[in-house]
Amino acid sequence: MQRFDVLHLVGLRSAIDKAVLILGKVARPSTATDLLTLSLGMILGFLIGLVQVPAFGATVGLGNAGGLLDRLSGGHAVSGILLTVFGYFAMVLAA
Repeated sequence: MQRFDVLHLVGLRSAIDKAVLILGKVARPSTATDLLTLSLGMILGFLIGLVQVPAFGATVGLGNAGGLLDRLSGGHAVSGILLTVFGYFAMVLAA
């Protein structure tokens, strides 16, 4: 073992507590939500949802729900939509 190695211990609480005294710190998983990151993601999602693009005489946008979905999915929703749309137009223009 080297410094900063991570061990996963399974056993009785008393046995694990004894092992911790010898091995070092305990890193227990957290179920807490980072509210600052969540709030910033939601605000960014709402702002993305406000963007509208004129297309074929109408305005097209994700809306608030689409912007939130994009932010909560890690930004993959918008990139997938853009790749699909631009890929289609690139195929049409190339033909």
